[in-house]
Amino acid sequence: MPESNPLCGLLHCQHPLDPNQPDVQFVSPSESHYELMEIAKQLEGIRLVLEAMFAASQQLQAEAQAYLQNQTMHAESYIERLERPDYYPFMSLPQGTTVTDLSDGGRQFVLPGGIIILVRTDHTVVVICDGRAINVDISLGGNVVLPNGQTYQVHGDWLVVTHAAAGIEGLPQDVQPICIGRGRYRAEFADGVVLTVWHALPADDAHPAQECMLHVANPTGGILVISRKGIQGIGVEVQVRLLADGALGFRVLPDGNPDVVQYLHAGTARSMQGVVELALSNGNTITYRCGRSPDDPGGGTGDGDGAGSGEGDNVNAPIIFQCEERGQCSI
Repeated sequence: MPESNPLCGLLHCQHPLDPNQPDVQFVSPSESHYELMEIAKQLEGIRLVLEAMFAASQQLQAEAQAYLQNQTMHAESYIERLERPDYYPFMSLPQGTTVTDLSDGGRQFVLPGGIIILVRTDHTVVVICDGRAINVDISLGGNVVLPNGQTYQVHGDWLVVTHAAAGIEGLPQDVQPICIGRGRYRAEFADGVVLTVWHALPADDAHPAQECMLHVANPTGGILVISRKGIQGIGVEVQVRLLADGALGFRVLPDGNPDVVQYLHAGTARSMQGVVELALSNGNTITYRCGRSPDDPGGGTGDGDGAGSGEGDNVNAPIIFQCEERGQCSI
């Protein structure tokens, strides 16, 4: 057996023909065998470091790419918002409409044809067309119809108000009143009955005085109207009776047609207090407080019931209902 040089060592190499075979061992004749092995280990360490650096750079590149894509999406969204005017409360308006935020919190929209739409904080919509200012009501579907026939829809969340703001007590939680104009509110029930109220408001520079009124519209077309001018039915017959406490009881009479759904609403109107207690045919009972007419010299005290105070309550209280005898009222 030949002598082994301690400076020499065993080298392990992969089988040149079959990688699955065990490593081939042979004796390195080099006297610098161990230096070479150390260099090989260092090179292997450098290779591992380079691979780790490459993997880290790939990860950083992927993260940077994702960040750039995210920033691009945000930039495109921002540019889109800049290019698309904010027409709130309208859902859309013609292209070219200019929008101005007014100092009182309202908004002004100038349409391409020159028509101006003013939307005030009290949900009043005023249209200026041909030099005339016209107050426009909002329809049931949330539509604003201009004098020239153009129709634009407003967002539903802009219309919704609280029960207290509408002056209606006893509405179910799932019935949300909406504001359809200055001091005008509407609530629609599941059975199709629509309740609309008008608050008494004084005149101002842009609006005439508004009397308080309540009407209940049935899906079949009949309307019960209660106002300071009386209680009457449009398309339905209403019976009115004077009660012992001076209030007026009323009820809608059946029309005798068994094939038509009967909406037999009933209630009590206390005219001097401006309070109407109404039992709807769908089982809901509501109370509406409208207060005094803006033309009443007695005025209200601001206590919420519109009853006023002082001697003016008796002297200046308007006479609304004249009854010849108990049970028969002429309206």
